[in-house]
Amino acid sequence: MSENYPFTMTFRIVGETKTAEFAMSAGFNIENLASSKRNLHVFKKDNDPAKVEIDESIDAYQMELDYFAECVESDKPLAIITPEQSREVLRVVLAIKESIETGRAVEL
Repeated sequence: MSENYPFTMTFRIVGETKTAEFAMSAGFNIENLASSKRNLHVFKKDNDPAKVEIDESIDAYQMELDYFAECVESDKPLAIITPEQSREVLRVVLAIKESIETGRAVEL
């Protein structure tokens, strides 16, 4: 990709009764929140998709950093995402990587 390709991220959460899909493109400068485009849709069985309004002035990455710094400064444990949960996510991501590289299912 060329250097000016925008930072782009999507993720999908699939539950038993709903699916949520988030898409974000930062534009040509990730620092410029005004140029970013964010969409969040929730899909429910037998309903039209619902677009969820997002406060464009909020930077989720900055919120994460602020929360972490606050926990460190006040010596309180991480409660939103625990280190154990982070380790589990890493375990799943590494299994996905191994599966892609080997072409076989990886048991967790």
